[in-house]
This record gives sequence, structure tokens and C-alpha cells, in this order.
Amino acid sequence: MARHGQTQWNKLSKIQGQLDSPLTKLGIEQAHNLGRSLCDNNIELIVSSPQLRALRTATIASEHLLCPVHEHRDLAERNFGDWQGKTYQDIEGNSDHKFLFNEVFFDVTEQAPPNGESGVASAQRFACALANIAKNNDQQHILVLCHGDVLRNFLTLMLDFKQPGQSYGNCGTYTIHYHHDSGEFFMASTSISMAKEQ
Repeated sequence: MARHGQTQWNKLSKIQGQLDSPLTKLGIEQAHNLGRSLCDNNIELIVSSPQLRALRTATIASEHLLCPVHEHRDLAERNFGDWQGKTYQDIEGNSDHKFLFNEVFFDVTEQAPPNGESGVASAQRFACALANIAKNNDQQHILVLCHGDVLRNFLTLMLDFKQPGQSYGNCGTYTIHYHHDSGEFFMASTSISMAKEQ
């Protein structure tokens, strides 16, 4: 699994959620580096979130991996509701949202942003999508292109894995295995972002 490359809104610390913004020059470089770094991993298929930033990253990576790109709608980022398009500073600085901000961004709970999706709901949606992808592509090496918060929620809730500082860098990778008999996921390895963020 990999998060998409850096976007314009990432640079501005804006909450994207299910909205979108283009990849930056660095984000494009990260996507190329991601593809190059996985050339020896026998990737046979890329399955991407339908959001443009993930699809663009997937398409660039596929140029190096020489494999098809499919979309799966349930790999989309967590829906942040009314917070989408606002900066993290705007939300954190609002005293009415201080407690909820910490619940949403630093934990995985049933709490959701106004008109948005909870961390637990997004993790369960994502896990179902991964299981579906694995079952339909048995014994294949697949690259899943997704998003930072839904990835954080899945890894925390399903695998009890927490990245130091809660930072899931652009184009960082997380290797997991799916056990078909038990329906369980297992963490194999992680790597940091393929290009430095600016």
C-alpha cells in the first residue's frame, strides 16, 4: 500500500478528504520514485482510489511497473465533511472543535467531523475493499494507492500499528499480507517517503 504523492493542498496544510488538488512537482517526482523502487517486487496490478491525486500517482508508477491500473471506490480518503477545504490550523484553532480535532486526527474512534465519516467507519470500509481486492486477485502482488488518514485508521484499528508522530508520508509504503483462510491482515514492512517533503 502507498499514499499518493504530495499535492498542492498538502503544501498548504488543507484538509482534502474527498475533495482533490493536483500533485505538486515533488508529488510527481515521488510517484516516479515509488514506481522505480517497486520494480523488483513483481507488482502485477495497481488498484487505486478513484480520487485524482491517487489515480495520477498510480498512473505514473505504472509507467515503471508496466502493469494495469484499476479503481476501487472504497479506497477513497476519509470523508471529513464540513472540514474539507479548511486548514488544520483553522479547525484546531476553533475552541468548539478542539476536543473533536484530537479525536479525529490523533485517534481512531466513532467520532466524526460535522457531516463526515468516523475513523472506525473509514477503516472498516477500507479493510473490506482490501479483502475484496485480495479475494479477486489471489496470489498476486498488488500495489494499492490510497490516502493518509484512511491508511492511518486501517493500520491502527486492524493491525495495531502506529507510525511515530502519526505521520504517513507521501508515497511511503506499507507491505501487508492477507490470509484467505482467516480473513486477517499481517504487516510485513514499511518504508519512508520516496522523496523529501518540502
